[in-house]
Amino acid sequence: MQETKFALRKKKIGCVFIGLSLFFIFGIVAAVANMILNFSFSTVLGSLAILLVCGGLGYFLVLTSLLNNPPTVTLNADGIEIIGLGMLVRQAAAWAEVEAVEAVYQEIQKQKALTIKLLPPKAPLLIPESAVDDFANFSAVVKAHFLAHQGAAVRAAQGIAMKMEKTDVSPAGKRPTKPSGDVVFDREERIEAPELGATFIYQIYTAPDAASAQAFLAKTPVHDAHVYILVHTPEGITYCRDVQGTYTQ
Repeated sequence: MQETKFALRKKKIGCVFIGLSLFFIFGIVAAVANMILNFSFSTVLGSLAILLVCGGLGYFLVLTSLLNNPPTVTLNADGIEIIGLGMLVRQAAAWAEVEAVEAVYQEIQKQKALTIKLLPPKAPLLIPESAVDDFANFSAVVKAHFLAHQGAAVRAAQGIAMKMEKTDVSPAGKRPTKPSGDVVFDREERIEAPELGATFIYQIYTAPDAASAQAFLAKTPVHDAHVYILVHTPEGITYCRDVQGTYTQ
């Protein structure tokens, strides 16, 4: 999929918070002035003028930074990048690090938020509904990018598995062969994939026919995004299962 960018809503600075902060600081300045100097009305006005000028300059700098770096979400083949959501910071994650993308109601924020769940120990990325103009369309596009690019990562992992099958690779781990109905366990392989930033685990089985392979995979769930179950058949078809479903090679 092509690169997609979404402009997020600019968050306004809390005027109430700034006002309370200014009056708090002004109170401290006025108290010090009353203790040290001869307290007068002109002193109060001078202190207030200084605070207003400093506060105005701070507001101008923040506003200029927001205009020059508008909050955006960028989706491309590498992953997702979020700039300026709440704070002027950058958050990014590669698709290989993303476990799931779903819109979930957040009790703390009292609104829906697009939750980009990352593989542990990383914390999820949250994009609240209030930050996007069309939240439904935004969520659908992000999920479509995730499925498309995650699918590419899965195909890359499958390519590693096929290459492993065609070469003489010593198994990283092998358990005693145990039948499961007509399906027999062969071996388990662990493949390091630095380009994807992950270790993939392949549990390889052999089945006497396609029906046995499909029945075995139907009752063997996969809960880890890096685990793949491969079942070979005499017809030369390999049936696979991962967290996204069942397919053939």
